Amino acid sequence: MTQKALLIMTALMVLFAIPNTIFAHSHLESSNPANGEVVEEELGTILLTFDAGIEAASTVEIIDEDGGEVAIEGVEIDSPHMEVILPGALENGHYQVNWTALGEDTHITEGEFSFTVERPEVQEQEEEELVDPPATDEEVDQADLVEEVEESSDEEGTTTGSNLMVIFIVVVLVAIVIAVFISKRK
Repeated sequence: MTQKALLIMTALMVLFAIPNTIFAHSHLESSNPANGEVVEEELGTILLTFDAGIEAASTVEIIDEDGGEVAIEGVEIDSPHMEVILPGALENGHYQVNWTALGEDTHITEGEFSFTVERPEVQEQEEEELVDPPATDEEVDQADLVEEVEESSDEEGTTTGSNLMVIFIVVVLVAIVIAVFISKRK
């Protein structure tokens, strides 16, 4: 086998061995609220879900209908999800969310979506009547247990893009070792 044929065969092996997710750029798959949605209740968070993994360097900004930037309390990234935490309820109006995602493949994608908040006006007296009574100790213990179970299930057995990258590197290294071994045998 000639060295040129060996290189072509190795290159083809590497191309077919690479998982498609390594080349997948991170695009917005869904959001809550959705693009164009009219929100009629208090909104404390905005959730963006991407079709591929994203890194912590991903960013988001919210612009109100007057062109001003809305304050954000925090952004939590649990790839492929980005949760935007708002410091309080958004006032009625139109909002645009501009996002920049740094994918696990190191490519940057950008996009935007918008939604409208149209909450009905509620008088103070009605708001006081809607306040929930304090939770009992048993209800608090059950809520803590549910939260612990959810956290532990999130941490179990997830395959990330970085794991796929390690697999890719191992496959490339094995292919190179085989190619060197075969070329030295000649």
